[in-house]
Amino acid sequence: MAPKSPKRLAAIVVAAIIAFYVGSYVLLSLGGRYEPASFGLRRVGWGVKWYEWAPSGFVTNFRWSHNLMRVYFPLYILDCRFWHPSDEAFDGIYPINEVADEDVDKIVIAIESSE
Repeated sequence: MAPKSPKRLAAIVVAAIIAFYVGSYVLLSLGGRYEPASFGLRRVGWGVKWYEWAPSGFVTNFRWSHNLMRVYFPLYILDCRFWHPSDEAFDGIYPINEVADEDVDKIVIAIESSE
């Protein structure tokens, strides 16, 4: 068997890295759920303004991991745009970490105290 050309080997390595990158995001997204993305004043009072899709590990104790967001930014944008848009959070298809309006203050205090 003849040795593979360097270009072909490089193409295989690049394809494997891309497959691993995309595959790892897909696995994280499979375990994801909608999480509160913004708290504030709404028409009906204080509460969660909207929910965003969060793959597994992207949110812990209502705090978003900016490092994971940076690593997977292009895939996250595509995911939120085409597969998990925020306006479909309450469609009942995917899990949602829904927060009652009366509990929002406790969550905001917990987030601020952990910074």
